[in-house]
Amino acid sequence: MAELVRDARPVSLRRGALLFSKGDPVVTCWFMLKGVVKLTVSTSQGHERILALQGKGVLVGALGLMDGQPHSTSATTLTDCHAMAISSASFADVRARHPEVERALVGILAGKLRQAADNAAWGGLLNARQRIARSVLEFASMLGEPIGEGQTVIDRAITHADIAALAFVSREEVTRTLSGWKRAGVVGTAAGQALVVDTAGLEREAADAPVSRSAG
Repeated sequence: MAELVRDARPVSLRRGALLFSKGDPVVTCWFMLKGVVKLTVSTSQGHERILALQGKGVLVGALGLMDGQPHSTSATTLTDCHAMAISSASFADVRARHPEVERALVGILAGKLRQAADNAAWGGLLNARQRIARSVLEFASMLGEPIGEGQTVIDRAITHADIAALAFVSREEVTRTLSGWKRAGVVGTAAGQALVVDTAGLEREAADAPVSRSAG
């Protein structure tokens, strides 16, 4: 990684910045230093699905630099981000000079594929309420800050639409479910409409699905 970022360009990205769109040629990948990026696909009607959240320590957009194919998803920053932009030329140079890098990259991509397969499997087995709980917990693991015994606050930048896009449900379903959990004390709101999560309570709601605690 030190070799990859040696000639990389540091960049600061505001929340909502588009790194690339599905179908774009791959000319750069980003090593994330701070912040979270969402990888998405969208229909022609504008319906969005979040396929993955990527955080600190992750290479975003590297797959296309390995296989030469266009981006298969779009990538947008969910928060303000800091990253190192690695050009395709630098990426190719490091791969040529350090063959052992290939093994590490394959391991990274295999982990991503395994996670994607796991998410797809659980997504087909869980009901909407469980998928929403699992999605809120994933946002909490990526963006949350502990504020007390078993409680985490998620930045107000996360919307009902974001939760719906990750859970593969409608925004209305998210609103109804969160309203019920607020009455039950499982979630709440803080200043600025940040979402406060009772982690144990949500884990019970998502009881059939293991939840990742990794930010990368």
